[in-house]
Amino acid sequence: MKPGRSFNAQALLTAATALAFLLAPAAALAAPAAEDAESHMTLFQLLQAGGPVMYPLYLCSVVLLAFVLERLIRLRRGLIIPRSFAAAVRQMLDSGQPQRGRLLEYCKAHPSPAARIFQAAVTHMHRPLGELEKTIEDAGAREATRMARPCRAFSIIADISPLIGLLGTVWGMIQAFQLVAKEKAIGRPDLLAEGIYQALVTTAMGLTIAIPALVLYFVFIDRVERLVGEMDELTIRFVDALAVEPVVESA
Repeated sequence: MKPGRSFNAQALLTAATALAFLLAPAAALAAPAAEDAESHMTLFQLLQAGGPVMYPLYLCSVVLLAFVLERLIRLRRGLIIPRSFAAAVRQMLDSGQPQRGRLLEYCKAHPSPAARIFQAAVTHMHRPLGELEKTIEDAGAREATRMARPCRAFSIIADISPLIGLLGTVWGMIQAFQLVAKEKAIGRPDLLAEGIYQALVTTAMGLTIAIPALVLYFVFIDRVERLVGEMDELTIRFVDALAVEPVVESA
């Protein structure tokens, strides 16, 4: 994760939370005036009170759920490092001197991140050990970038959801003070009630989306790093085995 993006997301979450706490006393003062009318408010009605700013937040929550499902499916270990692939490569190595062409054909016929790293290793087996290790590292870095790229959606949602919530907060406060100015009733906290709780609803919704999105970003990035580590370990064992049983060209 890039340090700047992490700092931005955390700063936005902190600012939104601080604003919610600052507005909470004002909402508490206004609450008694509207307590009877709103005592039986349902969650759906509360969300409706957030106003039109809630619709972009609903969209963010749907996109977040879609990417969670996509990452759960795409980052399964069986898709990244298929057991059949690892077993087949191990069998080829145990059978004696493996043929380079046979290994390459098998990697191409069974595409996966692990297979692409193995293919890069087999393709450059004739190079010195230092260059071979660099080739394997580069291939692993490319696969890690490819697997981690969709995870940026979580970071983006964690960045923009608090901003949208803050927009709703500002909009609600504008409406509240506009109403007070129109009615010329500075000393009537009941007129502030609707605008203040609308502001708090959008802020709370933005935080409710942003906090899980940020947590999920770290969870899935950690998942990618662990899978890349497993592929590196498997490739190292493969290279060590080839040091004993070198690859030969296909006949």
